[in-house]
Amino acid sequence: MAFTWKSTAEDVANAYGIDLKGKVAIVTGPNSGIGLETSRVLAMYQAKVIIPCRTMAKAEGAIEEIKKTVPKADLIPMQLDLGDLSSVRAFAQAFLDLNLPLHILINNAGIMGCPKSYTKDGFEAQFGVNHLGHFLLTSLLSDRLKASAPSRVVIISATGAKFWCPASGIDFDDLQAEKSYQSFKRYGQSKLANILHAKELQRRFDAALTPKVQMGMIDMICATRYLREAIFGDTSHLKNIAQDLSRWRLRVKEGAQTWHYLTEEEAKTWPQTAADRYFLGLPSDAPELPKAKTPIEAAKNGFEFYKRIQTEDGHWAGEYGGPMFLVPGLIISYYITGTPVPDHERLEIIRYLLNRAHPDDGGWGLHIEGHSTVFITTLTYVALRILGLGADHPALIKARGTLHRMGGATGAPAWGKFWLCAMCLYEWEGMNPVPPELWVLPKFLPIHPSKWWVQNRMVYLPMGYIYAKKLRPEPTDFIHDLRREIYVQPYESIDWNAQRNSIAKEDLYTPHTKLMDFINEILVYYMKVPLSVNKLCQYALDATVDLIRMEDENTFFLDIGPVNKVLNWLVCFYHYGKGSREFKEHGRRNADFMWLGPEGMMMNGTNGSQLWDTAFVAQACCEAGFAHEAKNIPAMRKTLEFLDDCQIKRNIPDMDKCYRHVSLGAWPFSTRDQGYTVSDCTAEGLKSVLQLQKLSQMPKLFNDDRLKQAVD
Repeated sequence: MAFTWKSTAEDVANAYGIDLKGKVAIVTGPNSGIGLETSRVLAMYQAKVIIPCRTMAKAEGAIEEIKKTVPKADLIPMQLDLGDLSSVRAFAQAFLDLNLPLHILINNAGIMGCPKSYTKDGFEAQFGVNHLGHFLLTSLLSDRLKASAPSRVVIISATGAKFWCPASGIDFDDLQAEKSYQSFKRYGQSKLANILHAKELQRRFDAALTPKVQMGMIDMICATRYLREAIFGDTSHLKNIAQDLSRWRLRVKEGAQTWHYLTEEEAKTWPQTAADRYFLGLPSDAPELPKAKTPIEAAKNGFEFYKRIQTEDGHWAGEYGGPMFLVPGLIISYYITGTPVPDHERLEIIRYLLNRAHPDDGGWGLHIEGHSTVFITTLTYVALRILGLGADHPALIKARGTLHRMGGATGAPAWGKFWLCAMCLYEWEGMNPVPPELWVLPKFLPIHPSKWWVQNRMVYLPMGYIYAKKLRPEPTDFIHDLRREIYVQPYESIDWNAQRNSIAKEDLYTPHTKLMDFINEILVYYMKVPLSVNKLCQYALDATVDLIRMEDENTFFLDIGPVNKVLNWLVCFYHYGKGSREFKEHGRRNADFMWLGPEGMMMNGTNGSQLWDTAFVAQACCEAGFAHEAKNIPAMRKTLEFLDDCQIKRNIPDMDKCYRHVSLGAWPFSTRDQGYTVSDCTAEGLKSVLQLQKLSQMPKLFNDDRLKQAVD
């Protein structure tokens, strides 16, 4: 009998026509996901099912859910916390006291990719819950299983045992994660332990007389029935992905930072650097230094480490993360344009988003320390669904509950509403207007976008193009599923016009003024004029496309930041087409914004902070008085060479037309390609150059003309 990733437990049961009358089963983790569905189907085929949960309330909730479809289900709620071995013992004894046989034990419960924590007994949480709790439970119930033969033990492992566990296997030298902690590496080790448990259990049991042991292998990310082949094509290749952190490399060139996942053969010829290992949370193999006795000794020790992680082009790399509204826009753009997310990035982005869920309610906030908001919870939920997680994934069940408690996706603020409209998950009439006509108003007017903060205006530039044309993909089954998941009422029943100013209290920072609401009302009526006859709007759209073109070309398709970068990418998709140079260049430079760390892959707030960070390192060494030391000169020379390369060597074409400042001689925040003049970065870059070129061993890379250009 053939089954696929689309098959359900009910499909399997129907195919074999099983009869479980008189059988007793225990399923751990029965209150959600796989465990809930397995328990439901076992009960449907008349097994008596024990429902053990961490709290009786959860057990009763699971029973209530199962009885919606199996009213006569024979279910017994019990309490079991696999992270507390005393609870495991208490549960086992309570079950034995029922004097029931035990025919099926399904060790299903588990936690995945969570932040570092420990069980009540002091074990690393994933190893403790996923393996040790089940190991003890199986041992305590083994006699009852033998007495009830024929019986079966099913141990649920995961393909993470292969993909995320190191090739060397379980790290017994650091079982408690005291030296290092990578959440998915620890998850992989716990799943490998499940496999070893099953193999040894089978070896010890006499196959003729005692329970069979069945290893169930599940890919919690890839093998969900909700993965959409229509988006990503054939997904069978995903089974061969091995997210081994030792195979990641950071490539730098002229400040650009891009992460690359290597094959095993490629990894042999491109070894990891100390910087790679440090950023990934792997042991950096830094030598032990003498304990500092003075502040200057502490500073010198610090720089000894910093020299090890200086990149080959002379800068100091690092994440520039925190905001949580960046990744969702990128992933939604991948979906809209029909561009597959690179597999190695997809899994790491999932890992990062799951790691950054709020520890209490499972939602997401504007930044990593923020409270959960409708804006970010909705968009992150959508992004994770696009990336392949099913609606029944425990993290999404929890997030969806939080979103619904906040009133659903209609309460998202303006940017949230825009991205949902762009994804065909919200109607355009439910959003306040973003008129592109603002760009063709007389420049002397105070409301002309050239007077706005540059980050703000460059976001609303492509937004206006997409809004005016009401661009969005055709609704698919996947989109209809999402519409059912993110709202608290049927999508078709929502009064969209009434939602324009509907903002959840969790998202409201500055209420609209009455004047703004009045202007929006007028604009709503104006934007109802059909585009085909609105000559002013057509003229404004032409001007908008030209400004977007200049922004892309002037920054080598990096743009000022990640928000307008992915929006410009969408405009290029709709205006030039997927086969255009513009679209392809945007896709190529997406990698410049992605940063990989111990918790997964994020999107940086710009394409990095290379100049800013490097300038301060240079100044600190000079002012601490050890930049001139012979052992530090090579690092200081590389730093000066980076500052030389990073200084902007041109004024951009048509800078008045695209509302840009003089850039010749300036320094940017990140790289020369990005090319935006930043006054304080220019000051710090100039100060660093002046300090370094005073050192007698330094080459004089900057002449007076270049220094004067920076001052100007």
